[in-house]
Amino acid sequence: MEQVSYQIIISQDIDCESPREWDNLGQLLADVRGHNIGDGSLRAFLNATDYDGDDGNITEIVAYLNKSGYAVPISMTEHSGRSFYRGAPCEPWDSGYIGVYYVSDTDGLTVEQMNGRIDDELNEYEQWANGECYWYRVNKITDDGNGWTKTDEIESMCGFLGYENCLKSAQQAVPDGADVKVID
Repeated sequence: MEQVSYQIIISQDIDCESPREWDNLGQLLADVRGHNIGDGSLRAFLNATDYDGDDGNITEIVAYLNKSGYAVPISMTEHSGRSFYRGAPCEPWDSGYIGVYYVSDTDGLTVEQMNGRIDDELNEYEQWANGECYWYRVNKITDDGNGWTKTDEIESMCGFLGYENCLKSAQQAVPDGADVKVID
């Protein structure tokens, strides 16, 4: 008697596109020695404007940028991975301001809506920066009962941020109630 099962293979995607290449709300402008973070250099961005203040004073920079859009300070903690977030550094060590998130066209969004989207984008960027990028392949395995097994790839996708997102998408390719084995 023929038996059908499914196999989901999940592995790290080493060629995952940065979420900063996607359609984002604004720009993540950062200056971190030894790292290329975000969409570009905050100092280079300010040099292209009429800003004549202290390029090391994040409060002054945010106030200046808020005249023409919406800006919030961005901090990073780098300790066993990178964590990006709005606001002041939250740890007394391995953290600090790295720049700003700047939205030039607020498009009628409230501050709460913009902050929510910025937080989502920072979370995606954090997953990408920490190598939490995955691909999957779903195989249909048919055992004819006579010692012959046939494996057919039915779907594969890459570029997922977060293991759970990848697994959830892969599971959608498998019929409900099917026998499934996950390999990671």
